[in-house]
Amino acid sequence: MSNWLDTAIRRFQYGVRVLCRVPGLTVLVVVTLAVGIGANAGVFTLANAVLLHSLPVSDPQELYFVEARGERGGGSSYPLFQALRGGSTQLSDLGAFQLTERRVTIDGQLELATVEYASGNLFQLLGVGMRLGRAILPADDRIMGAGGADGPVAVISHQFWQRRFGERIDVIGKAILVGEVTATIVGITARSFTGLQP
Repeated sequence: MSNWLDTAIRRFQYGVRVLCRVPGLTVLVVVTLAVGIGANAGVFTLANAVLLHSLPVSDPQELYFVEARGERGGGSSYPLFQALRGGSTQLSDLGAFQLTERRVTIDGQLELATVEYASGNLFQLLGVGMRLGRAILPADDRIMGAGGADGPVAVISHQFWQRRFGERIDVIGKAILVGEVTATIVGITARSFTGLQP
């Protein structure tokens, strides 16, 4: 064992001496290794997120995503979603969501946030649990753009709740301004749910 260790130490010292004699080669080797290791780490991180981890929802293997594009590249309309949902005999259910960036004003403080507009059945369809409060319900999207009987409602992510509200439980029932629309927070998602984008 001692002989093997002595040989390894001598080889390492020899390698260091050779690299010190040719600094240009040393820099090239170090940069090549750094780029290679960084690229491999990036590819693995992407593959891990997209291919190896499933979405944090019930039965992710049964989900299908359909992206509809309207005229001029915009998203499809909510009435089209309702017509597809009502006429579908092949699917157990159909939910809709749209990811966008919006200005959100909370207690007079403005910030840019990632907002996901969702149909009233989406959380039930996905089987997403709530940390506090309740999910958005089908009754909450009865009137397009105006919500249900209680007006527009919002569910915030566990991460946003921690960062923005410090895990205060009195956020349920709090009014926030999303764009130009006032919405009431009715729930906070479970910690495991981070959205539908891997």
